[in-house]
Amino acid sequence: MRRRATDEGEGGLDSLLDTMTNVVGILVIVLVVTQLGVGDAVRRITDAIQIDAQQLAEAQKKLDAAREERDSLLAAMADEQLASQMEDVERRLQDLLQQIAQQEKILADLQQQKQAMEEELNAHLQLVEDTEKQRQAIEQLREQLAKLDQQWQENDERLEQLQAMLAKTPKQAPPPAREITLPDPRPAPEGVERLTMICANNKVYLLPPAPVLEQIRLQAQEQALMVAKRQYRTFNPMAGEGVERFLEEFNRRPIQDSNRHFDVHMYNSRGTPRLRFVPREVAGEDQRIVSAPRSRFQNVLRAIDPNKYYIRFEVCTDSFDIYVTTRRIVSNMNLLAGWQPRSEDWTYTTGLGGEFRLGPKPPPKPPSPPKPAPAEPPKPPKPARVID
Repeated sequence: MRRRATDEGEGGLDSLLDTMTNVVGILVIVLVVTQLGVGDAVRRITDAIQIDAQQLAEAQKKLDAAREERDSLLAAMADEQLASQMEDVERRLQDLLQQIAQQEKILADLQQQKQAMEEELNAHLQLVEDTEKQRQAIEQLREQLAKLDQQWQENDERLEQLQAMLAKTPKQAPPPAREITLPDPRPAPEGVERLTMICANNKVYLLPPAPVLEQIRLQAQEQALMVAKRQYRTFNPMAGEGVERFLEEFNRRPIQDSNRHFDVHMYNSRGTPRLRFVPREVAGEDQRIVSAPRSRFQNVLRAIDPNKYYIRFEVCTDSFDIYVTTRRIVSNMNLLAGWQPRSEDWTYTTGLGGEFRLGPKPPPKPPSPPKPAPAEPPKPPKPARVID
């Protein structure tokens, strides 16, 4: 059988329901009262407020002034902040400049230290290089010393061999003494002409006599004019143009004497052409020919008339031996002779003659004033001492 609910439980719910209903009613009453109070308050406030345009304008001016004051205050605050920031920036800039100066000083010190270290390193490298060169030089000296020591030993052995050979070689009689006559300078006899012999290259060269020399001059004049006419477009030596090229062209085919002992070249002596007689190495008479009694050279000497000619020797320093031999033969043939020492590179020269020049003629000298007649007639010059 189902149990019925008790009366006590139903009474509890009814009380709760009554309480809730009462609360809701009270809230409704409060809401109504509130609405009525708010509407009344609004009406009272609306009636109490009277809007005045002048007061509104003054309030607007006060508001604008307040806004301007606010803006000025904000600007002042901004300027103060900017000045503070600028001071901060300048302070930082000064700090940075000081740091930069310190860093530059440190960098300069480091640069000096680097330069000093580089110089010290270069000095060490130079010392090492010099030491290496000295070592190489010492090695070369040692090698040279070893070679010299070896040569010394070889020379010592060779000396012992020569001494042994010398001990076995029979002694020879000394060569006959060379006869040299003391010079006796004196003039050549009157009417006697000179024949010139040149001792060069340790040989004897007979210079052509005066008539043949004159023929050589005439031949050189003709050849010079021919070369100048043939190459007139290239040079004009008579006017001083292209003189070096003219001489080069002329000397390509040098003139030779009849005995073919000399090559005759032309050279320039301050605008005056001169001839140089250069002894040929393939010509001339050496010791063997000069000493042979039946040689052509001695036959020429025998044909010289001692009453018409004397011999003048021009002796270069490298040909004294051949001069002594030739002089002895000439003396044995009773020919008068004299000699003149010359340098090793000396050559016989003579003028070209004629009208041909290497450049324009110099202007004529002004006539000199007449000299007063001497109180005494001048003494004739002494003849040259060409015979010794």
